[in-house]
Amino acid sequence: MNEDERIWAVKGLLFYDVKSPSLRHIRDPHSITRLAQEIVRRIDRNNSIWGKWDGQRELLLKSAVGCWIPLEAMRDFLNRMPGPPLTMTDVAQRLKAVWEEEHDRYPNEQFQPGCLALFEREMADGTELPAIIELLRDHVDQEEKRIRIEQRESYQQYREQDRMSREQRLLSGADCN
Repeated sequence: MNEDERIWAVKGLLFYDVKSPSLRHIRDPHSITRLAQEIVRRIDRNNSIWGKWDGQRELLLKSAVGCWIPLEAMRDFLNRMPGPPLTMTDVAQRLKAVWEEEHDRYPNEQFQPGCLALFEREMADGTELPAIIELLRDHVDQEEKRIRIEQRESYQQYREQDRMSREQRLLSGADCN
């Protein structure tokens, strides 16, 4: 991005930000931080060390974080998008970098068989990869919710058993002199 384009990008963001009839958000620290982050993101977009990753490729890859999608399928779909061809290493390492940069969720090993079965079924039906990614994200969210509920119930059962055993000890006089 040359200097002239950078100036237009910043001006566009500033004009959009002050377009609101209420200008109180100009003094709001959260709004200022958000605007500064967006300015830096827009200016640095073309200066990324990940040169093969434009906005659409990056968006699709980030949406797949936490799901078990075969890297070959991801690479093949991304290579149909505009941009330089990607290798398996490009996709695998960019996915790893997204996990580490954004401290996002790593794929849970427990969900792999279910995700891969869903993936295979949807691919056989001819579903497009972005739709499959959204389906897998919903599946992972539901599984995480189910596990949280099971863990909460297990913890409550443990607490109830512990309470009952302490009560029994007290009633039997084991805790008393």
